[in-house]
Amino acid sequence: MMPGRVLWLPGCAMLLLALTVRSQEEARPEPQDTLGGFHFVVAEGRTLAVLHASGEAGGSRPSSVSAAGARTSARSSDTTPHRIHEVEVDGEVYRAATPLDGPRSRIVFDPARRAFESLLPSIRLELDGDVDADAVGEALGALRVTVFERLGFAILDLPGDLHPVDAVARVRRLPGRPEASVRLRSPPLEWR
Repeated sequence: MMPGRVLWLPGCAMLLLALTVRSQEEARPEPQDTLGGFHFVVAEGRTLAVLHASGEAGGSRPSSVSAAGARTSARSSDTTPHRIHEVEVDGEVYRAATPLDGPRSRIVFDPARRAFESLLPSIRLELDGDVDADAVGEALGALRVTVFERLGFAILDLPGDLHPVDAVARVRRLPGRPEASVRLRSPPLEWR
């Protein structure tokens, strides 16, 4: 098998995974899939690459993947007082700087939009079936649980030391496998 095909096949598999719609009765994919060193999450219908997820060691962490014909690589390095993220997509380099720790240090990269996005320090919990938002919040040590019963979801504010990607993974392992997703920080509104 040729080396180029080895990277192409996992990329196609990831694309098919993202496009496949499964019924609620089938096993749901984990909210965090790994390919080529990247962790992927789905938020607001978009597949995003998580940069420097919690639990990773400090210093330089290069990752690369080839999907749908686009060669993508990423590298995060710690400097004082920031973490520098570089993502290269088909020869174009995108850079972002974040604090080393805390909620503002948690970002993702959207390969389709070729842009960095910040994660909010909270997650969205779908209230399907008999999901008890307060019980899920207690299991995560959530600071606050805000239930929007008529809209069918709840927002769980996370403690500062719990990464939203890790929280979603923990929710998925709870009995009944509740559905949860990370939340993206919206750009500020400009009032006229």
